[in-house]
Amino acid sequence: MSGKLFISGGGNAENSYLLDKEFVGSLKKRKILYIPIGLKRDIVGFEGCYDWITKTLGAYTSKEIEIEMWISLEDKHEEDLSDFDAIYIGGAYNTYKLMDVLHCSGLDQRFRGFVAKGGLIYGGSSGAIILGRNIATWGDDKMNYTSEDGLDLVGGFSIFCHFNVRGEECVKNYINKYKIPTIALTEATGFIYEEHNIKAIGYDSVVIFYDSESVRILKPNEKINLVKI
Repeated sequence: MSGKLFISGGGNAENSYLLDKEFVGSLKKRKILYIPIGLKRDIVGFEGCYDWITKTLGAYTSKEIEIEMWISLEDKHEEDLSDFDAIYIGGAYNTYKLMDVLHCSGLDQRFRGFVAKGGLIYGGSSGAIILGRNIATWGDDKMNYTSEDGLDLVGGFSIFCHFNVRGEECVKNYINKYKIPTIALTEATGFIYEEHNIKAIGYDSVVIFYDSESVRILKPNEKINLVKI
C-alpha cells in the first residue's frame, strides 16, 4: 500500500483539529470525495453535511478545496475515483450497514486499489472502523448483515473508536472473542497509517492492544512500525 490512511477516533471538529490539518496539508490535487452515506438523512440533511465538511476542512487552508459528495453509490466505477486525491468517509448510524452498502456497490475493492495507487482515505468513527480488519468493535446491531469483515487496510488490526465512551474492558472482551489485535482511539485522537508505520496525531495517546495482555501506548506525534511491536 503506497497511500495513507487518516484514522479519527470519532470526535467533533475541535477534537480532530490536528488530524484534519495534517489531512488537508497532504492534499495535492486538492479534490476530495466525501461519502456520508452511513448517516440517515434526506436531501436537505445531506446538504447540511456538505456545508459542514466544506467549512471544517476549508478552515485549514487559504487555497480552494474541491469537495464532491456522493449520496448514492449506484453506477460508480473505479475510473470515477481517478480524479480525486482523497476519499473522506464519515460516520454512520450502523457500521454493518455502511460496510454492506460499500460492498454491494463494489467500492470496497476499489478503495483498496485507490490506496494502492497512492490515494488518501480519511475515516472517522464508523468510517474509521470499516478500514480495519473486523467491524464488530463497537457492537452495533448486525440486523440482517452477516459479514464482519472490514477493508483490512491497517496491517491486520481492527479499529476501536470512542474509547473514552467504552473503555478498556470492552476492548479486551472484543480481543478475547475475535483474537484480533486492535487500535483504540478516544474522540480526541487519531493516527496516520502508511506502509505499516503509524503516527499518533491528536490530544490523547493511541492505545495499541496486540492482545488482551500486551498493550503499547503511543503518545501524540510518536511513531512506530506495527510489524515490530
